[in-house]
Amino acid sequence: MMETSNNNPIISVIIPVYNVSDYIKKCIESAVNQTYSNIEIIVIDDFSQDDSISKVREFKDSRIKIISHKKNRGVSVIRNTGIDAAKGEFIIFLDSDDYLDCDLVRKCIERQKKNDVDCVVYNSHRVDDLGNLLNVPYSWSNKFYGNKIENKCIDDDGTETLIGWNVSSCTKFIRLDYLKQNKIYFLEEHRYCEDHYFSAKLYLSKVRFSYIDEKLYYYVKRLSIKNKSKTHLDTMEAKIYRSRALRDVCLLIESFDHKYKNIFYPAYFQTYKNIIF
Repeated sequence: MMETSNNNPIISVIIPVYNVSDYIKKCIESAVNQTYSNIEIIVIDDFSQDDSISKVREFKDSRIKIISHKKNRGVSVIRNTGIDAAKGEFIIFLDSDDYLDCDLVRKCIERQKKNDVDCVVYNSHRVDDLGNLLNVPYSWSNKFYGNKIENKCIDDDGTETLIGWNVSSCTKFIRLDYLKQNKIYFLEEHRYCEDHYFSAKLYLSKVRFSYIDEKLYYYVKRLSIKNKSKTHLDTMEAKIYRSRALRDVCLLIESFDHKYKNIFYPAYFQTYKNIIF
């Protein structure tokens, strides 16, 4: 493992886990097999009822740390637990049914050093359970593919599309101290659409960021009914949670400056329409 230094900082990978037995091994493998090895992998068990954590323990890797919650509290609470437990200089969020390109951490560090920014954003693939690429025309990854941004913030030209549509916390490499100093956490009552609030608060803080125009994160859309993730559930409860989360995002934007509504609202209203219909 690399020694900790300014040249080789520790990177914290935060992985929330809840009943993902079919996916967790590929997820963990993508973290432990990064070409940049000076990482800590914080696995947070949100009171799983299957053998997910047993499969994590099969990895005999000293970089893996497991934290267990005594009851199911939801992904926002888990990620906040990860932020507080992390020891790295930078942090990455990895969902336990997704996986990373093996060069993701290395490429993020190289871009961060080049531009001296607090956040590096990267693109993502949409794949099915078998790893087949999915064509999702409305996704932000397709809307913004082919663009270049280096050392910008929300007020700079050319950033609006990326900021408005790139709501995922999992496509960001962020300086941990920046999150803590600016009190950027997930709202714990958000069990759905929790990324929208977190990402809006991050961008509204005027974070300086650069964008890597490569798809380095693999977002798995579970196709089987029995393995459907909470994100894709169409229950009334899920829709209500999503609506409340987006309401909170709108109130957050209003509390900063009205001028930012045109950046964020098109994507949020599209999500609202889907919920209503």
